[in-house]
Amino acid sequence: MPIPGNVVPLFAPSARDAEELSEQQMRQGAWLAAYEQCGQIIKSSEAAGINKRTYFRWMKDPVFAEQFYQSKQIAVAHLEDHAMKLATGDGVPTSERLLIKLLESLKPEVYNQPTRHEHSGRDGKPIEHNVSARESLLSAIASLTAGEPAPASDRPAD
Repeated sequence: MPIPGNVVPLFAPSARDAEELSEQQMRQGAWLAAYEQCGQIIKSSEAAGINKRTYFRWMKDPVFAEQFYQSKQIAVAHLEDHAMKLATGDGVPTSERLLIKLLESLKPEVYNQPTRHEHSGRDGKPIEHNVSARESLLSAIASLTAGEPAPASDRPAD
């Protein structure tokens, strides 16, 4: 994967195709090509010479959104290649944790495994609940709201 700071859009349509493309389509092509290299919205916007807000406006267009999805798959493939190099020792490891997080965010259906948290009591036994204190308190509240005096055992000492 190229160094994100050195992104150069590789979009170069043929002369015949360039005549049929609008300026916006040319910029979108340049943006998508840059995104495929770096996987970053801001860097891709800088490389294509657009404001990042333009990208968000373009995403409202279903055709561009589909093209973005395809470019995102290519960017993820670059990350996967880089992860394989790190895993096999081919290359210089930088931040494996960051790489994992990037993969999880870009392709969660593959890299973001669901977690399950379970709680148990002492020595793995079920959690014990002290229900009697709760029941006493609820009983005292019910008595007070009904206008009855609280039971003697639950009254504070004078």
